[in-house]
Amino acid sequence: MSLLNRPLLGIVAFFGISSIIGSGFCLWTFVGEGSELSSNVDAKIEVSALADVGKLRLIGNLEAQQEVKEDYKENNKLEDATEDKWDSLQTNDGVKIDNLIKMYTTRKIVFTEGNEDSNSLKDGLTFYRFKRDKDLDIRTYIRENEVRGGYAFVPSDQYETIINSGMKFKIGLRVTMPSIGNGTAISNYLELDEKYNPDNSNNPRFSIYYNGSYVNFLDLTDSFFKFEDATPKQEDTSSDDSTSGDTTTSTTTSNEVVFSDYIEDFSNCKVFNFELDLQDMFSYKIGKKPNTSAKLEEIRNAITANSELWKVNFDFITTYVD
Repeated sequence: MSLLNRPLLGIVAFFGISSIIGSGFCLWTFVGEGSELSSNVDAKIEVSALADVGKLRLIGNLEAQQEVKEDYKENNKLEDATEDKWDSLQTNDGVKIDNLIKMYTTRKIVFTEGNEDSNSLKDGLTFYRFKRDKDLDIRTYIRENEVRGGYAFVPSDQYETIINSGMKFKIGLRVTMPSIGNGTAISNYLELDEKYNPDNSNNPRFSIYYNGSYVNFLDLTDSFFKFEDATPKQEDTSSDDSTSGDTTTSTTTSNEVVFSDYIEDFSNCKVFNFELDLQDMFSYKIGKKPNTSAKLEEIRNAITANSELWKVNFDFITTYVD
């Protein structure tokens, strides 16, 4: 098989933690039909206590909690699937919940040769994520360009008090890629679309004063990111028959957020969600799209030369602003 027909894969890892969350390209690099290269490094996680408003959770985090809780229910041990026993929680096949969350919140970026005549610098750049196939009962990668269902859970009483005081709740994002002068970093090959640059004043953004200077973040509460209040709504389904004496209520949830599905207790929270489109976010730099075997080989060599320079940092923040 010629190199031109072989995809080059890296892994983009996202982790949901309150306050700032940094994560990056976690290099399990492959060429062709899955032959693993010697480069294999862990994702770099940087956590800063810049803000701590509620909890930020990606859909993979919630899916992991849901799977573990289902397994405990299946084994009639549901009472053991609680937050205070987090460290010991695991699936039926022995995967600990922390590891499962990392698996399900992983994004894999795939570099392949693009159409040589194509003018699109996004051609030949696709994204996958790890997911459980319930029908086949296996975990596998599926193509998914969106970071689907990023959620923020904020204590309702705290939220109402602060919002009523005139503050606004914000979810922010700042995406950065390492750069270096000798041309082997990811930023020499890929670039962030300008509409995702928080330093561009034309984009929805807000600033936080931190370590002696203002830092800009994309405002994910803007409608561009499909932000919405996903808090479960109570609907009164009481009967009009006054003689029945029964009054019932049902809970409906935007985007299928069901509190009882998860190990963490979000029942007293306001819930907000947003979406990000990775395919829309990144593109090749001019002249760097691997539309020849030589260019694909160049990317492969750059990754193996210094995998630490092939990490994309996603820094999220949940906070209140004036």
